[in-house]
Amino acid sequence: MQNGKLTVCYQIHCVNSVSLIALLLVSTGVISYNGVSRAIFTTHPIERRYLIYQIGSADPELAVEAARVVMNDVSGIDLNCGCPKPFSTHAGMGAALLTNPDVLCAILLALRKAMPPEITVSAKIRLLPSQEDTLRLVERICETGISALTVHCRTRNMRDRDRATIERLREIVEFVEGLGKGIAVIENGDCLGWEDAKRVREVTGKLSHFIFLLDDSSRSTQEHIPS
Repeated sequence: MQNGKLTVCYQIHCVNSVSLIALLLVSTGVISYNGVSRAIFTTHPIERRYLIYQIGSADPELAVEAARVVMNDVSGIDLNCGCPKPFSTHAGMGAALLTNPDVLCAILLALRKAMPPEITVSAKIRLLPSQEDTLRLVERICETGISALTVHCRTRNMRDRDRATIERLREIVEFVEGLGKGIAVIENGDCLGWEDAKRVREVTGKLSHFIFLLDDSSRSTQEHIPS
């Protein structure tokens, strides 16, 4: 948090949506990306510099197409590599990418190549059961040109009722810092407010945090609180 203010908001998440139509509501300035029957994503130009758009994909070309649809209204594209729900993993997306690092990294490389330099590319992952395997995956991801890495401190098979293993993150933070690429590490898991953020920071060292929220339509939004 900088001066008590949130600096980035993550919008979750569009799954290979390449057929959205962007409409400008002139009376309000709101930009609405509409699917077949409803708005999939709405935003306003004042939000652009703070908004990271997260996508789910298992295909580099489709990921790039989806990113290009919204790129003029966001400041970054984030690849979801952590969703454990069947609607995502059955198609090779989300947490399924954790065990398919070739595809995971190919998507990130394709996004970084296709997006202009002012659009950041980042990824969100979960822990692998082995810390050694996790660090190996993190190293590969960090070679793709990402600007930030979010680590949900649970494995694919863990759910919110299971305590996040936050203590595993300190080694990951130190490992990423040691790579010298200036990649930000963001913690996710058991962080629901400012007091949790301070507790997590004490355990893991200086890094940023995700606060996970649900809106009325059961779509999720994540707020990024930098230390």
